[in-house]
Amino acid sequence: MLRGEVADVSFYGGISHISVLVAGRPVPVLVATQGATQVQAGSSVALTWAPEDGVLIPQ
Repeated sequence: MLRGEVADVSFYGGISHISVLVAGRPVPVLVATQGATQVQAGSSVALTWAPEDGVLIPQ
């Protein structure tokens, strides 16, 4: 699980794209979810996922 703060939210192509600032990571983590989201910039969030559903790619 990653905890962080939402930096930005955009919606295009039927997908919500959410940039999350996570302590200890030099760049935001990008989250994509189908449909519109209720999450707003400045919200505190916790990110979880099933292993087969997501990947973190190191720089």
